[in-house]
Amino acid sequence: MSPSLNIDYPLKKRIEVEYHNLFYYPNLSDEYEKSWDMNEGEDREKKDEEFVFDNSEKSDLSEYDGLKLFDFNRKFEEFNELLSINEEIDTNKQENVDDLRPIKRKRSPTPNIESRFEDTEQEQEFLQQIPFREEEKIKVLTGLVKKIDKEINKKEKPIKIDSEMNDSKGDSVLSNKEYYSTLKFINDILIKIAKIYEQFHNLSKTKLMEKLSVEFFNKGKHFLKHLLSRIRNKNHPDYNPNYKFSIETLDEAEKNMKELLKDKATKILKYFKTYRIIYPELKEYYHEQWRIHNPNLKSRFFKQLDSEVKRYWYGFIGADGSITSGNDPSTIRYQISIEISKKDRNHLIKICDILGLNINKIGERAKIINGKKHQLVYIIFTCKPLFQDLVNNGLRVLKEGSEFSMNLGDNNLSYSLLLGFYDGEGGEGTTRIYSTNYALLSQIKKSYVLKAEIREHIIEEVPDEVKKEFISRTKPMYDLALGAELLNKMMSSYADSLERKRKSFSEQRNVMESLKEKIKDRKNLINLIKMYGKVKLAKKMNVSFKTLDNVCDEWSVEARKLSALERLKNKVEDRENLIEIIETYGKDRAAKELKIGYKNLEVLMEEWEINASYLTVKDKLRRKIGDKNNLQKLVKDYSLSKLAEKYGVGRNTLKRLCDEWDIKI
Repeated sequence: MSPSLNIDYPLKKRIEVEYHNLFYYPNLSDEYEKSWDMNEGEDREKKDEEFVFDNSEKSDLSEYDGLKLFDFNRKFEEFNELLSINEEIDTNKQENVDDLRPIKRKRSPTPNIESRFEDTEQEQEFLQQIPFREEEKIKVLTGLVKKIDKEINKKEKPIKIDSEMNDSKGDSVLSNKEYYSTLKFINDILIKIAKIYEQFHNLSKTKLMEKLSVEFFNKGKHFLKHLLSRIRNKNHPDYNPNYKFSIETLDEAEKNMKELLKDKATKILKYFKTYRIIYPELKEYYHEQWRIHNPNLKSRFFKQLDSEVKRYWYGFIGADGSITSGNDPSTIRYQISIEISKKDRNHLIKICDILGLNINKIGERAKIINGKKHQLVYIIFTCKPLFQDLVNNGLRVLKEGSEFSMNLGDNNLSYSLLLGFYDGEGGEGTTRIYSTNYALLSQIKKSYVLKAEIREHIIEEVPDEVKKEFISRTKPMYDLALGAELLNKMMSSYADSLERKRKSFSEQRNVMESLKEKIKDRKNLINLIKMYGKVKLAKKMNVSFKTLDNVCDEWSVEARKLSALERLKNKVEDRENLIEIIETYGKDRAAKELKIGYKNLEVLMEEWEINASYLTVKDKLRRKIGDKNNLQKLVKDYSLSKLAEKYGVGRNTLKRLCDEWDIKI
């Protein structure tokens, strides 16, 4: 029987760890590492089938590389064979192993592993079974100590535990990214799942990975196998030793684990929590590419529209941007694009800086829009989180013709939202917004009780700067005047809006105030427009048409210049008056007196069904007197002179009428 070794507890633990490392940690054995190379194909799988998990508590030596675990009992003989010799050791000549350690060497921390022994007695019994030759003992143990120290210092550097990085049971989680790699994360899951999930007991490593790939990660059965190859094999075309799971993949795995493992899932999910804490900047989804092209992109900028800057740019994208996911579900693009006039390039740079986009990606192109050539600048990028946040905040339905999803009120968040939309769809130097979205304009009008009406235009009447490529010539375009008061509040809500429109509106305000002083009030403006029309009135007032139009918007004046026919109706007031005028003056003279064209008079006579013509004095006298009997009575009662004076005619006119009716005077 082999004599007992006088070895203190820490060193015994080291021997146990070293034993574990020799056979369970392949990085310490080149020959063993080769046997587990991911590219060995069938040979590797055959070896794989030989080494099965021992699911007893005793075999759970530690949480080192679990992918390489195999039966302890079978390898114990190899370990004995490695260290044993036939000669017995003279116990009197044994030396204390502590003396073998270098003096002044700082002891490395012992790895946090679970002992495979049930108690200290069993551990001591194990150590007593190891026979040594004295010189071999010194050589082996000294080598073990050095090797352990080297590997522990290399792999197990002291780890700082953050107070907030604890799981629900109070267990600390690792904060060392270099140590807790994706490979280590997978190892932890494999070890633990093989113990707690009965269906995975006694599975080979290959089969276990296949089960996890399908049932938990919801991928193909070779998902983990290929992933490990990518991480470990430098010859792999997609070699990436720093590979990280995406949040989408982790979420899917966690969900499936909760469904399959029920209460036992917490033993696995703590590793997921550790992984997420150590790597907070994980990809959102598996095929995420935006971090490559725009690594500084603020992907959740529009998650909450809780500031003026976010509201403004949301409104601007709603006017001048577009979102596209494509029609094929298998190739969803999550594409966002913004395209504006080349003269506003600096404004496009602003949004790139705010979102963290690469300004070198800004492109230029010329487009023919509704028959005219326009120079444009644009940026196109893809980002699923940002895309989905825009959709969740109602941008897609807004582009399709719906209202803003958020309420509009008397606050800067609402005003900045409108300002962003105005900078994309508003007319420069005016308070008008042009849009094909009638529902949106109705929402604005109702929310701010605007007196101006929503007007419909054909596309040719719309200012060039607010025309869009997607607006066809037959698609109706509407406009709504916001009024100076509302636009002033919008301009005050966000100072970094489109400079061109801010400057134009500021200049217009000074001219508008001067014009209002000249016109004095709303009633005068209405009358002037009806008399001259806007174009002629603007020239008379020596202002631009836009300035006059802005004053009309502010005073809610929808008046326009009246047509000649409308002016004639206003003058004559009704049908009877026009008949009297025509009978008195005749058509020619009546047209001159009314200051209208003869044709317009005839059009109105036809509209009012008037057949009147010029009447002589005798005709008018005949109409007034009525008939022969009335004239006979009048002649008996009045003298000829008094009767002529009464009807405002001459004596001769009265005589001619009497002669016509055979009445003797």
